[in-house]
Amino acid sequence: MSHSHLPQSPSSGGPERTSPAAFLGDGLLLLLLLVSVTAFCVQTYDLSAEPSVLWILCPACGICSLVLWSFLRGPKAITLLLGALALLLAAALYQGWELFSFGALLQYQTAAEQLTEAVGFPGFFQLPVSLPPAEPQLAFRWFWGISLPLYALILGWAVVRLRSCWLSLALTLMWFLPAFLAELPFSWLWVAAAAGCWMALFLSSLMGRSSSTGGGKLRLASLPAGLLAAALLVSLFPAGSYQQPAWTGDARIELTDLGTRIGIYLMSGMESGTTAASPTEDAAEDVDLAAAGPQQFTGGTVLRLEGGMPGVQYLRGEAYASYTGQSWERLDAAALEELAGELGEWSLNTPLFFPAAATAEQPSHSLTITHIDRPSAMIYTPYQPAALTGSIQDAQLTGDSALRLTDARWSYTVPFLPAEPAPLSQDSPLTQVEQAYRQFVYQHYLDVPASTAAALSRWRSQAEAQAGVSQAADSSGPYGDVLTQAARVAELLAATTEYDLDTPRMEAGSDFAVYFLEEAHRGYCMHYASAAALLLRLEGIPTRYVSGYLADIPASGRASVPDSAAHAWVEVYLDGYGWYPVEVTPSSGIGVLPSPQETPAEEAPPEETAPEETVSPTSETEEPQLPAEEEPAETQGAGVAAPWLAAAAAAVILLAAVTAFAFRRRHRWKAFFSGRNTNAAVIDAYGWFQQLGRWGGHMDREVEAAAEKARFSQHRLTAEERDAVLARLREEIIRCGRTQPTWKRPLYRLLFPVQD
Repeated sequence: MSHSHLPQSPSSGGPERTSPAAFLGDGLLLLLLLVSVTAFCVQTYDLSAEPSVLWILCPACGICSLVLWSFLRGPKAITLLLGALALLLAAALYQGWELFSFGALLQYQTAAEQLTEAVGFPGFFQLPVSLPPAEPQLAFRWFWGISLPLYALILGWAVVRLRSCWLSLALTLMWFLPAFLAELPFSWLWVAAAAGCWMALFLSSLMGRSSSTGGGKLRLASLPAGLLAAALLVSLFPAGSYQQPAWTGDARIELTDLGTRIGIYLMSGMESGTTAASPTEDAAEDVDLAAAGPQQFTGGTVLRLEGGMPGVQYLRGEAYASYTGQSWERLDAAALEELAGELGEWSLNTPLFFPAAATAEQPSHSLTITHIDRPSAMIYTPYQPAALTGSIQDAQLTGDSALRLTDARWSYTVPFLPAEPAPLSQDSPLTQVEQAYRQFVYQHYLDVPASTAAALSRWRSQAEAQAGVSQAADSSGPYGDVLTQAARVAELLAATTEYDLDTPRMEAGSDFAVYFLEEAHRGYCMHYASAAALLLRLEGIPTRYVSGYLADIPASGRASVPDSAAHAWVEVYLDGYGWYPVEVTPSSGIGVLPSPQETPAEEAPPEETAPEETVSPTSETEEPQLPAEEEPAETQGAGVAAPWLAAAAAAVILLAAVTAFAFRRRHRWKAFFSGRNTNAAVIDAYGWFQQLGRWGGHMDREVEAAAEKARFSQHRLTAEERDAVLARLREEIIRCGRTQPTWKRPLYRLLFPVQD
């Protein structure tokens, strides 16, 4: 007869009284988790909360929840108390529902803005109503005063009453996970505190829920070990060297893509019949500067990237040649015909013109770009595109400004070379055609309206006098003079204007660049790129206005680009090379654009307006990672010490786990003799006999008969029958222990803690 169906652990004979050790251990865990979660949310998501929320309300709510779940026994008592609390909550909501809901919406608005600016999801949220200036603080008090006690009650149920490790983890981790996925800056103190509590919950869960005394003692013992292990992990991975795991980036991309597609689906049902996928970008419209006002974002994902190089990538869309004062326009048809005649047998698709002669003999990279909201004929390219091959071999250069496919597509792959600008060699077949194209560039990319030129010259003289001697460092290399001029223009703009996404539209009939510099003194990428392009033209440097997207590609090679990542910058023409990008928007923190692999890690790309060919505008991209060869010395030193810190953290966790397991086994052995339920003790002893079988132990017929009686009989075994089974178990444990080889005995004594 098989007896494998017999249970191996006793059933609880009823709820135990809470011991002081259990009360203290549960209380410390509950309070620390509650404070950690609240402080993390307030600081990371920039929520509005008074200090009393953390230092008065959190402990008060935690203590009330602890007392409730520790000492309240019986389903009737719990039901009555929870019913009373529900009535109080309903009364509070009835009295201040409007304030509570407004406070909740305010907190959601703030958190959504933080996440949307980082990853483009869930999108920006605007409050449907507004309150007088004094009301928001009252709304915050109502929100925290109702939501925090409710959360403390639920968390206390999981930690104190259920003693559930996984439910407690789910109730707390859900507040940390969005910040981890979005890579928001946060305080590691609260993360380490919560992580220490999670480890303590896991270790103490080995005791199960059969004994509050043993579980409480184990929680008190494991909490310091968990906090120490968390502290070691924080020192091992400091905030400056934190690198997001690849799976979090993939999850974030899938989440943002899902949000975008849901938005498209919802918009497709609008009565107007328009959808988010309307192909406005194929209309090839000019840049309407007169319409540039305060920016509004949807937060939806526009592009998904795979491959490329880790770091910041500028994805070039359209380029514009002619400035009218109210717009940027492309070259007219007559100029393009003139260019085609001068090139002769050379095609406009020669890499020289888009945007430079990327002919360096080095391995190329490739970047796959997928449009999320709709297929597109527009090709967004990183610098410098190498050749028109593969999925873009049928692309055509239109208007000396942009690459377009013959039909709209969801995805395409662009090869590119991360080359630094260098003049063509004299024996290059492109040398003569570059000289012909250079003449064309100097004829068409230096024009500035006379009234604009006079105003900008006057402004520059005043700005240089006001800003003093330029601090911009001189650039080196064959194009040092041009790049130094660009850096000084960017410096003057940063010193005399303010970056502001809420800049209103210019006055009707004004000149966009002049109004920006002399009247508004604030703006965003469209303003800075327009002014810089014109100022450089006055210095004899050919320029053009470019729109596209900024993207930050992580080490995983996958990234999503929200509509708020759109940007505008300047391209300057370098004789003998071609068009080269220059960054002049001060929010980016950089002047002349370095190559992607040299972009400093602390520089965050700016939030900007959308390119004209897309439906929606602009966003901050993620913080780029430094490549290995440019890692600072202190980070390298930390990397040398990292294995030792990892080993120490692993040793602490392993030691704590072994100690917890040994504590649990000893407690179960003692429980055989102290438990009131003799049937449960015999059934548990039967399980120990089965475990002994793997070590050479044997179970006699008397033990099997006693276990069958305990499991299936309606009668309770006597204490004498239980003691006989336990005595036989002890004899068999001692006998098997003497037969074990020396190297197995430590593990054996850990599993069967019985002394000879």
